[in-house]
Amino acid sequence: MTPQSLRSIYQLKVTLKGAKPPIWRRFQMASSDTLEDLHLILQIVMGWSNDHMHEFTHQQQRYGVPDPNYPSDIENESNLSISHLLKNEKDKLSYTYDFGDGWQHDIVLEKINPFELDATLPRCIKGKRACPPEDIGGLGGYENFLQILANPSDPEHEEILEWLGDEFDPEYFNLTDINLILNDCFNNEDEPIEVDLTDISNPNTIDFLDHFLLYRIKEELDNNDHDEGILCISELDGFFTAIVSGPELIPPSKWLPAVWGDFEPEWESEQEFQNIVGLLINIMNSIAATLMEVPEQFEADFEYREVDDQTFLIVDEWCEGYWRGISLATDSWNIESTDMVILLTPILAFSSQSSWKGHEFNEQESDNLKRAIIPNVREIHAYWLARRTTSTTSTEPHQRNKPKTGRNDLCPCGSGKKYKKCCLH
Repeated sequence: MTPQSLRSIYQLKVTLKGAKPPIWRRFQMASSDTLEDLHLILQIVMGWSNDHMHEFTHQQQRYGVPDPNYPSDIENESNLSISHLLKNEKDKLSYTYDFGDGWQHDIVLEKINPFELDATLPRCIKGKRACPPEDIGGLGGYENFLQILANPSDPEHEEILEWLGDEFDPEYFNLTDINLILNDCFNNEDEPIEVDLTDISNPNTIDFLDHFLLYRIKEELDNNDHDEGILCISELDGFFTAIVSGPELIPPSKWLPAVWGDFEPEWESEQEFQNIVGLLINIMNSIAATLMEVPEQFEADFEYREVDDQTFLIVDEWCEGYWRGISLATDSWNIESTDMVILLTPILAFSSQSSWKGHEFNEQESDNLKRAIIPNVREIHAYWLARRTTSTTSTEPHQRNKPKTGRNDLCPCGSGKKYKKCCLH
C-alpha cells in the first residue's frame, strides 16, 4: 500500500545466553514499538528489576541510552522502531543487561503476524524457568548459587535463603503474573492513542480507518442481501488503485457511496464526515502519486494469514476492491478487449467477478497469478494513462511492446497455462 502498510504483530523469543537448562520467553508486540519499549518488555517477561544499564547490539551497531557526559557511538533506542532492525522472520538482535553480571540475551524474530486492532499487546505467550536473582555474579555465580540452594547442609544455605527473603524455585514461571504486569505498564486506558487523520504514514491512522470501515456496520443489523461496501484497508487499497488507474476520472460523489454500500456511517458531526472523507482522499492521492511518479515502487496492500504455523498470502480482499473500482466505469474499461482480458485476469481471478476462479487452479498456477498482479497493475495504469493524456480519441487497438502471443505460447496473464486454454477464450 502506498500509505505505509499496517503495522504487524511481531512474535519474538528471548533466550538467556549460556543458561543450562535454557531460560527463555516467547512474547508478542507491535512492530511499530521502539527498542525502548522492547527493553521494558524484556525486563518484565524475564523478571529483571531494571536496576542496571543495558544495550542492544545489531550488526555491530549499539543501541541504548546515550550519556551526554560520555560521547560514544551508541544510538538512542527511543528513536528506533524494532521493525527498523528486525525486518524478516529469523532476524536476530542481542541484548545485554547489567554490565557487571553480563547477562546476555539472544532475541530472534520468529513470526510476523497481521496486526489485530483488538489485540492486547505486548503479551507473553510462553516461557520456561525463573530469571536468576539480580547481582548473583553472572552465569557462574548463578550456577554456584543453585548448588548451594540444592544442598541444605551447605554452610551458605541459610545465608542464601535469608538474602532472597523467600524460597527461590529455578523452575518457576508464572505467565499470568507476567501479563498482568505488562498490561499495567503498557495498556493505560487513561491515555488514549492520538490519531492524526492527516498523517497517512502513521500506522495508528491506518489502524483507525481499518477499524472504522468494519465497525460502521452494527452487529445487530441484518446484512443479508445488502451491500456492505468496503470492509477493510486491503479492499480499500485495491478499490482506490483501480479508480486512479482507469480510463476516466471518478469523482467522490460516485466512489464514496460505493465505499459505504448500504451502510453509510451515522456521522456524529459534519467535522467527522469531513475528516474521514479527507483521509480517504489523501490515501487515494498517495496511491495515484506513486503510480504516476515512481510506479516501480508501487506495492499492493495484500493480507497475510497464519494457519498451522504457515503464512499464506491473501489477495482476495484487495482484488475484490479493484473489481469494485472497475465496476464504477465498466463500459469505459472495455474489460472484454484482448489487452484488458490479459492484464485483468490475475486480478479478477480472485474476485467475485470470476466467482473466485483463482482458487480452482493448482497451487503453482494460483501463485503465478498472484505474482502477476502487481506488475499488471502497473501496466494497466500506464495503459490508461497513455489514453487519458492523448490529444486524440483514436479507437485503434493498443500496440503492445511485446510480440503477439501465439495460441500455444504461455499466457501473458501469468497463470502458467497455454494462451489457447486460458485468456484466448
